[in-house]
Amino acid sequence: MKGLAIVGVLLIHARPLVGTWFHARVVNEAVPVLLVLFGTTSELWWRREAARSSDGLTARWYRARAGRLLVPVWSALAVLWSIRFAVGLHTTSPLHVLLTFAGYMPWVGTGWFVTLALELVVLFPLMQWTFERLGTVLSLAVAAMLLVWSESHVDLVITLMSTVLHDQSTYASEASYYYLWIFPPARMLMVVAGMVLARQGMPSRRVGAAAAAIVVIVGAIADRLGTDPLAERLTTSLLGIPLALALLVAVRTFDGRVGAGLAWLGRHSWGAYLGQLIAHEAIHAFASPDEASVAVRWAYFGVLLGSAVLLVVVGEQMRRRVVPRLAGHVT
Repeated sequence: MKGLAIVGVLLIHARPLVGTWFHARVVNEAVPVLLVLFGTTSELWWRREAARSSDGLTARWYRARAGRLLVPVWSALAVLWSIRFAVGLHTTSPLHVLLTFAGYMPWVGTGWFVTLALELVVLFPLMQWTFERLGTVLSLAVAAMLLVWSESHVDLVITLMSTVLHDQSTYASEASYYYLWIFPPARMLMVVAGMVLARQGMPSRRVGAAAAAIVVIVGAIADRLGTDPLAERLTTSLLGIPLALALLVAVRTFDGRVGAGLAWLGRHSWGAYLGQLIAHEAIHAFASPDEASVAVRWAYFGVLLGSAVLLVVVGEQMRRRVVPRLAGHVT
């Protein structure tokens, strides 16, 4: 399921299907689906570790996430900044470079998702504590209210975030929305929905079919009515939940090489995202293939997928061979 969502992210960045209903209502939901899966896998980890021992659970969470997430991010950023400095495309302030290694990276085009993911990792123990005390229904209701409030008060969110972060975003037309993208309260409904899914178990075929019908019907109604920006953002956020349920049922039918490939990509989804990030940023320094013909955009999708796989393979080899040798020299 994670592998399928990562493929959706690559399709968003390469844009070969842009302009179609499938892109708008399925492909474009890749990030909300990933956030639902984040909630599911995080809750499953938390419950499994709590069953073993509740002592130091939060500390174990942060140690496990730091080792799994930060080292790949630092490695990817080292490659990215090396490329930028080599071709003369770097920021004027060394502070910007240092801040990206701390997780704040408005100078990296698709790095906003990395920032959001790290924020949610930091906040998850608090979310889990709150979920336990509020229960399922109230937790979903509070998260839904946070989503609606965030999307209804975009200007206030942008002002708040840009003030706290000193308005460092260097995007052009999308400068303001960057701060909405990394605003955690606007994303918590998907995470809480994933936590509920972890407790309820895999959806049945009947639930999956109903969820797919909701995606089709609500998406069609939104397209027919010509939604305004607020309604469009809310639709995108909310449809990610039923789409995740429908896809969880659909992926059960995947077998053979397709299923194995997506499972491998899903297990290495973080590295895959970072791999495409490097390629996307490096290529966009010189060209915009996602704005070219459909054939070029499909070729670009292949490049992003290849870069994602390559970084994972190289990273795994380093983890298995280089890191143990370095550890041996240190000891």
